[in-house]
Amino acid sequence: MILDDRDKQNLIDTLKEWEECVGCKELDEEDVGLNHDRYVNLMRRLGETEIENNFSWDKEVCDG
Repeated sequence: MILDDRDKQNLIDTLKEWEECVGCKELDEEDVGLNHDRYVNLMRRLGETEIENNFSWDKEVCDG
C-alpha cells in the first residue's frame, strides 16, 4: 500500500482520535488489534515521532 502525505496525516488524525475515545486493548501476541506497542509502532511508521507522550490512558494498565 502506498500512502501519500495527506493519507498519512488523515490516518494519524484518526488514530489519535481513536486513542482518545477508545484506547488500548489487552491482546495476546497472536491477536489482531491495537495495544500500546502496536499503536506506537504504527504511528511511528506513519511519521509521528512524539507519540509516546500523547496517550490519554496508562500503558501499564492496558498492557497488563
